[in-house]
Amino acid sequence: MKITSVLSEIQIAHYVSVVALAALSSGCSSLPISHSTISTKQVYAPDPSKALVIFLRPDFVGGAYDSALFDIKPTENHLIGIINYHEAAAYQADAGDHVFMAYRNAAFVMPAHLEAGKTYYVQVISITDSHNFTLFPYGSCRAEDQHYREEGPAVMRESTFMDVTPRAAQWAQSHSKEITAALLKGAAIWTELTEDAKAAGTLEACNGI
Repeated sequence: MKITSVLSEIQIAHYVSVVALAALSSGCSSLPISHSTISTKQVYAPDPSKALVIFLRPDFVGGAYDSALFDIKPTENHLIGIINYHEAAAYQADAGDHVFMAYRNAAFVMPAHLEAGKTYYVQVISITDSHNFTLFPYGSCRAEDQHYREEGPAVMRESTFMDVTPRAAQWAQSHSKEITAALLKGAAIWTELTEDAKAAGTLEACNGI
């Protein structure tokens, strides 16, 4: 299934999510201005027993808005990074199952199944006219689509890696209720997607390099 077709389905779902979230919370969860700083790390590879997940913003669309990225855990919504156009966030993740989330005013979730020692590339894509973002894997598990595996690394080489600032971490903690409300709505919307859309929006172990 083409990403454009999946995006059309998700875009409709996101508009529903934004309206519902407005009814759930009157608080402001605007992203902090000093949210990230250029990373001083030059080489990225998986730590021992970890999987490396690299989130990339390849498109200028939505460039006026930042996207916050989270790893959803049982006890917390762990802030991975906040990135804009041509920026990247690197995350050393435990092997196994995860749920990642892109958040601005509404949330989009992406299940992930990670294998230790592999590097995964995820594109953070703006949803037209909504000021929100969705997540899709780079690469393909199909043998006939192996040439797509080079797309993520190519975008990474043109991106600037960013680290989270203490102010951003404080923002995530102080707005945890709004973020969780968006997460619950995004998770509910995920369950309503077609099986093709779910498959296209899941980061599988075989997507890793």
